[in-house]
Amino acid sequence: MGADAQENEHTWTARLLKSCSIKGREVPFVMALLVIVVVFFGSTTAAFFADNDYALLAPLLLYMPVTAFVVDMVFTWRYGFTPWIILLVGVFTLMLVLVFYNESALVYIPIYMLITAIGSAFGAFIHYMFPGGAKG
Repeated sequence: MGADAQENEHTWTARLLKSCSIKGREVPFVMALLVIVVVFFGSTTAAFFADNDYALLAPLLLYMPVTAFVVDMVFTWRYGFTPWIILLVGVFTLMLVLVFYNESALVYIPIYMLITAIGSAFGAFIHYMFPGGAKG
């Protein structure tokens, strides 16, 4: 392996590790997670106390996946990729399933994580095509 290939490999891994870090992006990261938590838990809690038997389906099938997609797309577009939002969406969904739903809703955890990853891919594409994200 030549010196150029080894240097390029080192640069690639350094960029990957840097992209996984949220250093310098703490406030937007926390705000993105706050939006996800409020929508996930707020909509599910409100639906739980509704009189309609099917009220819990709206957060599960509409609000939660759309919020995860949009929030991660915007965060990735503005601040770059981080895998932590994808993982935390899975953790939040697991908590909601354990509290409000039964085990048949566990199938939504990987689905929401996939939807969030697709949102991140769209955000990365927008970031690449229109590099107008946050400086830093």
